[in-house]
Amino acid sequence: LATRFPIGAELTAEALQAVDFGEFFLRNFLPEEVSLRLRVHGDLARIEVPAEYFSKILEHRGEISSGLRKLGFLHVTIDLEGFHSGATKNVPANFSEYEKLSSVSKIK
Repeated sequence: LATRFPIGAELTAEALQAVDFGEFFLRNFLPEEVSLRLRVHGDLARIEVPAEYFSKILEHRGEISSGLRKLGFLHVTIDLEGFHSGATKNVPANFSEYEKLSSVSKIK
């Protein structure tokens, strides 16, 4: 479950349990064989499922949001890139690469 958190995040028993319960809860809305992850960014829960299952998550968004809020998350999102394994996907290899990415014009 540690891979559900950003590298360097403090891992507490409560946080790990919230992810475990959250993923178990999300299974109620998807077929058993569908890959899913509940990633945690502070008080934000980011749901990762294959893109073809976004509609299932959105169909039950009120119940899902309510259930995850009961676990302590204030914000619930869907990762628009869909499910992907590994905690470090698309993390720049070094800071200079990050600077290049962040220098892209922001939407005005």
